Amino acid sequence: MTDAPDRRGSGELSDRIVDAIRAGGEWHSVRDVHSVLEGERRIAYTTVLTVMQRLAQRGVLDHERIGRAGRYRISATVDPTRARSLIDQAVNRFGSVAIAQFVERTREDPELLAELRRQLDMEVDSDEC
Repeated sequence: MTDAPDRRGSGELSDRIVDAIRAGGEWHSVRDVHSVLEGERRIAYTTVLTVMQRLAQRGVLDHERIGRAGRYRISATVDPTRARSLIDQAVNRFGSVAIAQFVERTREDPELLAELRRQLDMEVDSDEC
């Protein structure tokens, strides 16, 4: 077995970074996020930095410079086209399993659950017309 760092897909790492930021509050330094991920697996600080910079370039994260360092948070703006694309990919690849996971995740967040119910009610109302 080798001591080489974990080199899973960048999409998975991006997801873990976003999850770590989302779970921990508003703003986070790269060091904060690296500490969380390092507790799960061996990963280079520069790898976390690079992925966080790319997420900021794509608009997923907001970035604010403070001196030589910076901090990141989940972007307040959401791109519905990107969200639709990600959902389409998940449903196309995993089918009903993706839907079940989406519902399970929604149940964990009362605000998301309320929004899901609202969306479903809107669909039922428009079908009755």
